[in-house]
Amino acid sequence: MAGDRGAAVLWEPSAYKDANSERVNVCLEATEEALAEVARWEKAAVELAVKHGAAMFGKPLSQAQLQERFQSCLKTSAQGVTFLKLKATLPNVRFWDNEGKREAPSSLRGRKVLVAVQPRQLWVMNQQCGLLLELQDVKLDDGVEECPL
Repeated sequence: MAGDRGAAVLWEPSAYKDANSERVNVCLEATEEALAEVARWEKAAVELAVKHGAAMFGKPLSQAQLQERFQSCLKTSAQGVTFLKLKATLPNVRFWDNEGKREAPSSLRGRKVLVAVQPRQLWVMNQQCGLLLELQDVKLDDGVEECPL
């Protein structure tokens, strides 16, 4: 999903208020391919939620009402950077390089990656909902950066 050249991992994967959690958020730069794919998945999720709005929210909702409640996987940082927020259970994520399967690297921040993502579920909390995208496989770009000097 990260495009032919991959997408950068913007921050080190982490869990909200739990530094030791294996369940983490992974934030990737939003490539054009990712923007298009996530938009398609989220549109389908909203359409599905409209059909089941009464069961999910206690009353039927229109497409517009549900869209107002929907929390996208695409986020914008305080600095204006658009990114894709994924969920991952790190011990379950398979890491790959050009040689095949490998151990997880000690750090992902700044690495270019190609990812395999699965839309896992539509979550509902209070009056909000959103699509959970699960990170399954990561192919690391082992390209060596050239010194700019």
